[in-house]
Amino acid sequence: MFLFKKGPPEAVNINLLIFSVDTPSSSGDDLIQDWLSGKYSAEIDKALDFDSAELALNFLENLDPQKCLVKVGLELFISEGWKVLDLISEKGFEIFLDLKLHDIPNTVANSVRKISNFNVALTTIHLNGGKDMIEAASSEKRNIKILGVSILTSLSKNDIFEITHTEFDTYFNNLISIASNTNID
Repeated sequence: MFLFKKGPPEAVNINLLIFSVDTPSSSGDDLIQDWLSGKYSAEIDKALDFDSAELALNFLENLDPQKCLVKVGLELFISEGWKVLDLISEKGFEIFLDLKLHDIPNTVANSVRKISNFNVALTTIHLNGGKDMIEAASSEKRNIKILGVSILTSLSKNDIFEITHTEFDTYFNNLISIASNTNID
């Protein structure tokens, strides 16, 4: 779980190695518009690597849901399952579910459909799942914004070359090009 702190426009610093965020669609989603306009800072203020809902909820007791967006990551989600999303929602928080989905298109689409049954405003998928996977996820998103993870920050230029036999910048630009030709947010 991470906390995105609301802040002034100059606080917005979206790292394209983590997310490729395009402008909101004309049908609009206030959350993304607010995020891009500076209501939320994209800088992670504090990592909350809780492995239990109890610890996470205790921490949230001291926060104003109108002033932050809560990011639930893989560790907390695996530890507590779907119920943690309901528990956080009951506290009034908007949720960014960061699971970085990457599987065959049908599986990712089904996962996004399931996620859309919860109070999740944002979720993530890996762009290297390809155009078909990205489009499958987008087809099931309902009111969720899907952010594309291009390259994990833990991967070095050497890692990318070893995995893909492609230079880092070329690989990154290819992922962004694929994503820009889809309905990902």
